[in-house]
Amino acid sequence: MSFKKKNDKSSTPESKAREKIIIPDLGKIETIVVDNVIDGPPTVQKYGIHPRATTREMPESRDMMVLSNYVKVTKIPDTLYVYSLRFSHPSKDDSRVEYNKKREIRDAYNALKKADALDLEADRLQWVTDFKSLWCTAPMRNHRDEVGAVFQSREFEYIQSNGRTVSNLRADVTFTCKLTDIKGKLETDDLAALPEYIRALNANVAECVVRHASSSGKPVTRVGANKFFLDRGYVERDGLRSGRGYFTSIRPGMNNTLLNINTATSAFLPPLSVSEFVRIVQKNDGLDYAAQLLQGMTVRILYKRQLYKGGVNYNSDQARLKVFAQFGVFAKDQRFFRLLKTEIDEPKKVDPTDKQGTSVYDYYTKGEFMFPLHIHTLTKGRRQGRISYLERRRSSVRQRRKTRSNRTEKE
Repeated sequence: MSFKKKNDKSSTPESKAREKIIIPDLGKIETIVVDNVIDGPPTVQKYGIHPRATTREMPESRDMMVLSNYVKVTKIPDTLYVYSLRFSHPSKDDSRVEYNKKREIRDAYNALKKADALDLEADRLQWVTDFKSLWCTAPMRNHRDEVGAVFQSREFEYIQSNGRTVSNLRADVTFTCKLTDIKGKLETDDLAALPEYIRALNANVAECVVRHASSSGKPVTRVGANKFFLDRGYVERDGLRSGRGYFTSIRPGMNNTLLNINTATSAFLPPLSVSEFVRIVQKNDGLDYAAQLLQGMTVRILYKRQLYKGGVNYNSDQARLKVFAQFGVFAKDQRFFRLLKTEIDEPKKVDPTDKQGTSVYDYYTKGEFMFPLHIHTLTKGRRQGRISYLERRRSSVRQRRKTRSNRTEKE
């Protein structure tokens, strides 16, 4: 008589070895592309944006011209239809998983736009977005003129931040409101009643900045809703880049709607690997300080990783980006030891002759497994040095289960 245990996974498909995909440049580290082109600051006169007065004579007319950082807005849309966006996909328990993180929402919107899942391009609509809301100059195809009305986009494909492809992502679109007589409201209504109007126009300005940067070949980095830094507008200072940019905001005036433009500055890191950054900082301030500076920053895995058929694409752009949390133990300091053979269910014992053990670094660089290590293993606090030990343990457990199953069948 023979039977299979319910929890026996030795015969299930999951227990089979994964089939590797041949990658010719496995382990190859990408070259960090550095754009050395620097756009110098605009030329200004010695005393600012206007020369000093050379005469004290009064002007002939009563009008006085004042130079400021406000620009008159000459064109404003008459009507805007406002929609809110929610991105989700079905889960195994028949519920839906909704995206809430900024990066996920932004990437989901870009995937929706690429697939034209709302027919915005097909219907030639004009729209702008901040990734959570959508402002259109005309109603969308499935629009119902009822506040709170919801309709869905077509399902589209999206690659998540972990590299897994979701083929049935969709957007739930809710009609929020209709903004009418925008120009008149900005001129007459109180500022406290205009937040939605101002937010919509700020989104329009931001979209214009992004499109101009793309068409002019002057790339910008967008920070928040309406702050932009020129990628090539910086000065090197003590290993950092002192970048310049602009902050834009719509301001209702007494007679006209104005666009306020303020200058902004910030410090940026130049393109370099985490390991190089650590070498620079660690000389004077130590590793802990380097970890504090990197906390919460987005880093990119540079080398090509092994892929498996039917598995995750770890080499996609989405899966390469990680948020730095902390440093793990260096590969040279992570050691594992040879274990003695034991009977089933007996506690593990370390071989007393293996006093020094083997470091993870030596295992991967001097043994039969030649695999390049890189600083990416330090993200998210992972202890990559335990990989070899865990793999051997899993293999040993599988072998014991198989032996136990064979004994049961014989009995």
